[in-house]
This record gives sequence, structure tokens and C-alpha cells, in this order.
Amino acid sequence: MNTKLYKIFSVALTGLIIFSACDKDEGTVNGDIVGAWTLVGLSGTYTRTIAVPAGQPPDTEYAHVASWKDAAAVMGPLASKADQKIITKKDGDAATGFPLSVAYNPAVLAAASIAMTLDIQDANKSGEAATYTLKGTYPSVRLDETVCRTAGTVAPIDDQGLYQVDIDPATEADKPGNFSIAPDINLGDQVLPPFPDGSYSVNTTGEVDKLNIKFNDRDAHDELYSQVKAKWTEGTGPGTGDRGYTGIFELPVDATTGAFGTTGLPAAEGYVMDAELAAWGGYLTWYAFNINAETEAKVADVKNPLTDIAGPA
Repeated sequence: MNTKLYKIFSVALTGLIIFSACDKDEGTVNGDIVGAWTLVGLSGTYTRTIAVPAGQPPDTEYAHVASWKDAAAVMGPLASKADQKIITKKDGDAATGFPLSVAYNPAVLAAASIAMTLDIQDANKSGEAATYTLKGTYPSVRLDETVCRTAGTVAPIDDQGLYQVDIDPATEADKPGNFSIAPDINLGDQVLPPFPDGSYSVNTTGEVDKLNIKFNDRDAHDELYSQVKAKWTEGTGPGTGDRGYTGIFELPVDATTGAFGTTGLPAAEGYVMDAELAAWGGYLTWYAFNINAETEAKVADVKNPLTDIAGPA
């Protein structure tokens, strides 16, 4: 199974991070969000959308192409003639396998070696930003360009930045919601993307306090990129622009038929099926390929047109 690289950038993540208090120290300004917290839950929805690069027609197509693994031995230099388009995408289409929702409870976090601690400092006065620190490991999606495969991984995080909560001017109490974070050049780079309109809540069950933070990752989303940075560039190759490249090596394979489709478990190999191949059980066999190729050639041959050897009905 061979696939082409998709020129995309539109990657959005709507996330929910859940922390449990490990050293509760309620702030006098920002209240119950202040303190030290440990990650106990993480969930999110990733979306990836095909985006046509500048200068290309809007109807440009990107296709997943299946290559017959024995074609070179059987067909030699004509091997590419056996290639079959499995899924075709255009500008604005969701990338194959997306949207993708993930959820991690404490057991899954531990099994995946994902762990984060969050330390939130109090603000000096109402309405001012304060410092937060986020350390540990987090799940990420990376591209292995060698095999053109997008896969999940666990990466380190060591962030320091500024956060701000919406304070009720009448009571000077923090309001659960309107939570924002932003980078500070004096504190270094951030892994966690800046966002102006997240929300948070601190819930107490018995003696356990839990902090829930919801946010939308604009930093990786083409249409909202201007809300994070002043401008972005269009590159012509990996690493030359702000857009990203992703490779999706594996496609869904139906567990019953073993054929590529729109649903199923991702796999590197599979059969090709089509309803028009009913005479061959629906599968694109080598025999079916030859019969159809010969038919197409004869239809286009005006000197030796395709005829019914059985004669007219």
C-alpha cells in the first residue's frame, strides 16, 4: 500500500485536561485554581482537513493509491498501470481517519507513560496575568517521512507561560470560564498552544479537588492561524512553510472482506473491491484486471472494435 503526501495544515484539537490537586493552595486573587495539580484525565478531538496550497486549482485532488505488491515481478515497467485509487480528497475534505477522538483515564495514562504536573501561581492583583508551569510528557501525532506514516507518540513538555482568569468585578472572585494562556518571551517556548477563550472549573468531591480545563488549539489550524501569529508563509516542501505535511500510510480495512474501505482497522495491506466486479466476487483479481484492461483497450480501438462473440441476442 503506497500513499501520497497530503499538503495540509488545518489541524484542530478540542481538548479537555483534568488535574487532581496534589498541593492545594487557594489564591487570594485567583482563588481555587491556584495550586499544584497532577494529570488524571485527558481527552480531545483531532480534525485534519485537506488544504490546497497557494497557486494550485481549488479542485486539485489528492488520492490514496494502492499499488499491487507483485506488479513489478509480473508487469515490469508497466507496474504502475495496476495502481488503484482507493480514496480521493479535495480542498476542505477531512483527511482519512479524522476526526479522531481520544480519551485517557488514569490507567491508560500510566500505561502510555503520559504524566503532567501543573503549578499555577496567584496573580498580584485582580485582572493581571500570572505564571503557570506545566511539566511532564504528553501525547502527540508525528510524521515519519521515511515510511510516510502518521503515528502517535509521547513527547516531553516543559512549559512556562502566563494565564489569566475572568474576575467578577463586584466580588473579585474568579468566574469558572474565560480562561486564557499566552506565551511570555521571558519564560521560553511553549508546547501548549495559546488560547484566549478556554474555560475551567474546579470541582470538589469529598476531599478531592479536580481542575477541568477546556481549550481549542488554534496554533495548528489554518483558518484561525492569524489569531495566534501575525502572518504565515506558504512553503514548497517539508519544513519550508508554516503549513504541515502529513503522511497516512495505512487505510481502513474491512474485517470481513479484507478490502480497503471507509471503515475498519487501519492496515498497510488489503484487497481492492468494487461492486462492478461482481463476476469476480467483487474483488479486483489479476484476471479481472486483465479482462477490464483488455475491454477498455478494445472499446477505444476503432479498427478492432469490441464485439459480442455470441452474436446478437
